[in-house]
Amino acid sequence: MLLRHRGWEQVAQTKTKRSTVISILRWTLLRHVTQSLDQINDEDTKKNILWEEIYLCDEEARRERFRCRIEKRKEIIAAMSDSNRLESPFHRTIFATLDMKYNPQPRQSYFSSLFQKVFRCFKHIDRVHSPAYIIISDLSHNFQTCNHLLPHEHSTYFHSTRDLYIDLFDKDRLIYLTPDSSNEMTHFDHMMLFIFLEEYMMMK
Repeated sequence: MLLRHRGWEQVAQTKTKRSTVISILRWTLLRHVTQSLDQINDEDTKKNILWEEIYLCDEEARRERFRCRIEKRKEIIAAMSDSNRLESPFHRTIFATLDMKYNPQPRQSYFSSLFQKVFRCFKHIDRVHSPAYIIISDLSHNFQTCNHLLPHEHSTYFHSTRDLYIDLFDKDRLIYLTPDSSNEMTHFDHMMLFIFLEEYMMMK
């Protein structure tokens, strides 16, 4: 995603006393985030996002925050997927899984564009159906997330993994409703995972 605008270098030099790489990057991120925050009504959310984008520049701190997010996501997946646990939110959760194996040779730009679209569509889904969880599975090893930041990194409702979707859930609960399947959906069962279309979009 291109963050710069026309006259970026000239404006950055006038906006910063010292035109260092960090100062220019901070100002550019500030401008970009400010434009993105126009769609958010919660003032506290705006302040938190601005604070994270501007001041959390320390690489070690970012790595630690990323590790904590991954661990939290794993715990959420384990809790949501376990139907035997009484405290599990399994019965009131919607899973949407986007499987990537049907595009074996995608470009980096394809992944970035796809993630942006998915994130824009579902970033407020927890306000409508809580909790809701979006999983992008079977992510290609050619896609380096460290070099291409994903738009959902600040959200606990989004998760990307190189694991197959079939390894994330109990196989006994999978019901295929793809065009080549003879199954028919006669009722909606929260205990099962229904797989639709060739893209294997799963809604539970």
